Amino acid sequence: MVEISELLNEIFEHKLIFERAFFKNFADGYNIPKELNQTQVRTILMLYFKDSCPMAIISEKANLEKGSFTSVANKLIKLGYIEKNRDEIDKRVYKLNLTQKGKKIASEVGIAHSEYVNNLFGKLSSKEKAEYFKAIEKINLLVHKIMD
Repeated sequence: MVEISELLNEIFEHKLIFERAFFKNFADGYNIPKELNQTQVRTILMLYFKDSCPMAIISEKANLEKGSFTSVANKLIKLGYIEKNRDEIDKRVYKLNLTQKGKKIASEVGIAHSEYVNNLFGKLSSKEKAEYFKAIEKINLLVHKIMD
């Protein structure tokens, strides 16, 4: 029987591999503006795909505690990439939006990242791609089942 510590180690390894393959290796090879770090670029991209998003949701997707994410958001506001607005309905909620500067860099990075990911998947046959996405879908279903 596999021990829990071994299973957890495997999960951590898989997370690291995914992060490296889809984000870190891209960031290392792409000329990101010097004032931005990877977390800030990922935040900009998340907002590019889901505009006007509550801070709590973006911090969760970035895998950061709300307090830690606040400094990321504040830095992006200071640099002029995003703006923070209070929700009209729920005054406790702050929503983040990209500025024109943020949309420009998000578009540039988004296009480059899409090309990067397409190149990664270009190494796989059609059958391997289908198997990969089927496996990812199965993992997602099982993780949701565990969490419910």
